[in-house]
Amino acid sequence: MPSADSPADSCYLFVSLSPSASKQAAAREQRKSRGLVVTGFRVPVESFKYVKAYQQIYGAESPQTLNGMSGLVTVLYNLGRLQEAEAPKVQVLGTGKRVLGVEHPDTLISMDTLASTFRHLGQLKDAEELGLQALESAGRCLA
Repeated sequence: MPSADSPADSCYLFVSLSPSASKQAAAREQRKSRGLVVTGFRVPVESFKYVKAYQQIYGAESPQTLNGMSGLVTVLYNLGRLQEAEAPKVQVLGTGKRVLGVEHPDTLISMDTLASTFRHLGQLKDAEELGLQALESAGRCLA
């Protein structure tokens, strides 16, 4: 984890490349119950090295890679670096629509978060259009 004297822009992600989500969750809970830090490798947000690792291991259009990119975008967004978050989020959404489908929950979440990013960047027309698309798709899923 970043030390107290590290720059505010510095943020580290801990990523496990284990292919089994249930094993990851069990290990995470076990470490959490013992008060241990999540293990894995850590990389600065500024580099997309861990996303590249996901691409090499799982493939560029795998759900794991999309989730990894979404995680990086979330960190950028939370750091207030919205303009940097926009391009990879657009990529995640495009790939998610193509690979998972427009009505997949992960795609709907991507649509919603990108609409929120557009709103915070002042791109209100884009935010409204994408937000309405997400709402309509979610409505079809629930109907």
